[in-house]
Amino acid sequence: MDTAGPSNKRRHVISRTTIQSLNDDIISTIFSFLDFIHLIRCSAVCNSWSRVINKSKLFQTLYQKQRWIFGSDFDVSTSSEGTWKKQLQELAIGQHRSSLHTGSVDIYQWKGHTAGIDRCKMKMGLLLTGGSGKVMRLWSVERYKCLAEYHLPHTGSLIDFNFDESKVVGLVATQICIWRRNEKRSIFSSQGGQFPRGTCMCYVDPEAVVGCEDGRARVFDMYGKKWSRIIKMHEGPVTCLSFSDDQLLIGGSSYGRISLSDLSSDQQVAALKTNDYADLSTLCYNSRSHTLFAGSRSGRATAFDLRMMKRLWEVRVSPNILCSIQHMWDDVSVLAMGGIDGVLRLVDQQSGDILSSCIMYESSRKLYHSPNPHSNVTRKKGIRVAEDARFDLMPRTSRPSINSLAVGMQKVVTAHPDGMHEGPVTCLSFSDDQLLIGGSSYGRISLSDLSSDQQVAALKTNDYADLSTLCYNSRSHTLFAGSRSGRATAFDLRMMKRLWEVRVSPNILCSIQHMRDDVSVLAMGGIDGVLRLVDQQSGDILSSCIMYESSRKLYHSPNPHSNVTRKKGIRVAEDARFDLMPRTSRPSINSLAVGMQKVVTAHPDGYIRVWRFGK
Repeated sequence: MDTAGPSNKRRHVISRTTIQSLNDDIISTIFSFLDFIHLIRCSAVCNSWSRVINKSKLFQTLYQKQRWIFGSDFDVSTSSEGTWKKQLQELAIGQHRSSLHTGSVDIYQWKGHTAGIDRCKMKMGLLLTGGSGKVMRLWSVERYKCLAEYHLPHTGSLIDFNFDESKVVGLVATQICIWRRNEKRSIFSSQGGQFPRGTCMCYVDPEAVVGCEDGRARVFDMYGKKWSRIIKMHEGPVTCLSFSDDQLLIGGSSYGRISLSDLSSDQQVAALKTNDYADLSTLCYNSRSHTLFAGSRSGRATAFDLRMMKRLWEVRVSPNILCSIQHMWDDVSVLAMGGIDGVLRLVDQQSGDILSSCIMYESSRKLYHSPNPHSNVTRKKGIRVAEDARFDLMPRTSRPSINSLAVGMQKVVTAHPDGMHEGPVTCLSFSDDQLLIGGSSYGRISLSDLSSDQQVAALKTNDYADLSTLCYNSRSHTLFAGSRSGRATAFDLRMMKRLWEVRVSPNILCSIQHMRDDVSVLAMGGIDGVLRLVDQQSGDILSSCIMYESSRKLYHSPNPHSNVTRKKGIRVAEDARFDLMPRTSRPSINSLAVGMQKVVTAHPDGYIRVWRFGK
């Protein structure tokens, strides 16, 4: 009987061909189809590609084919290798400038995070993004693909970050966290610093520098894993930081002040000032031209020559906050600027003239669709508009606010605060220009335009507790927020900056209100049952009131809702021990309202109380 043996048919295994398996001739043939911009990019990828390109004389061949591009002054046959490579670099930057100034504009967009993105950094064709969520993501700019995720510790929110070839460095609350580029988990988290909240961070190995709200910069030794020293920079908070190429630490602050300090000696070496007295929001240093660019919360941009320590120019480029200013490495011609109004402006570095202003055309075409929401890429058309155009009349969907941006060869990457909150919306308010204001967990506040359903700005308190109440004063354009930890914060919504933040109660603040058109006094109440009257300008507590326990019945009726009792209110010192006072004299306040010389409070026991204040 025949038995069938095992089949001896060959099984063909198809293996994927990688770039490493190709010989130099094939790689050279592939590269020969590129234009010189992409050829320059490929020569910078790795030593082996650079060797193949130089060995095959591809640049010289391309020159012979496209001599008209290079101009009559350029002759590769008589120039040394170093000379023509430098000229090629200049030519590439020239084409970069020309494309930003007058070229067509295509926009590729995708949802990178569930919550809004506060910052982005781009290097070597890679983009790192992060915001109010608990994760940072690393993207390929060319493929729009997420390459890695870096999860934050649960100690606070992400404030600032940057990365290099081997690591990612982030400031989370008052901790410095370091990740390896190829690992998701943080390999190191410093002990929380004993200092006021950090506002910004930058680093140059082996030190990371954190700018703080007390006007000082704290230096962290990443190799020694300890906070090493403190540098006094400003009287007000340090709002933005940058490094010069000769190890000068540059810090921006309120009232347009800039301080330059030597990291080696911790001494301030110079101070600069803009003509604009608004707080500075962003700094950008060009190491090739030794020029420092500063953007302010009033929309003005200023350029300084750090060799001569003098102001070169100062212009108003936007009616709102400038959130980010950047340029491409080694480019001394064009700056990209973006901010609250959502217009991408391209500005001449030498003069401050606006070269072009770009917004999105609303129609779009989906390029890639995936079950993963972070992989859905949409293509939109960008349009250039005249700088004197009425941007305020253009729909917000065509110009969503720009939180951060980065510049590469013939491209600009922008990050936006789309989406109200990742956590629950805990309180809501309206501004007088139809902005919906929403408070959430971790002290986050989101401002969204009702006409376009787009988020236009995001604010944060120093307090990481959930927000419990919001109150907007349309006359002073001030937003007041109360938290579950008893802290109250005031924001100027014209400048989008924090005015003050104070602890007014040891418990939850349930309600903050003011009388219409009054810009002087706020009434605040909460769990501890103390009615506090607070100065709107400074946050100082003007008076604290509780009830005197004795009472007198004014009206009696069979209807229990008509029985009115009169009590005496008393003012007590703010340093009094409220916890030792009987709860009957300070029942919890769930809500309140303010009228002329009176405050009405509502309580969880069902009582309504009217506090009348006489002269």
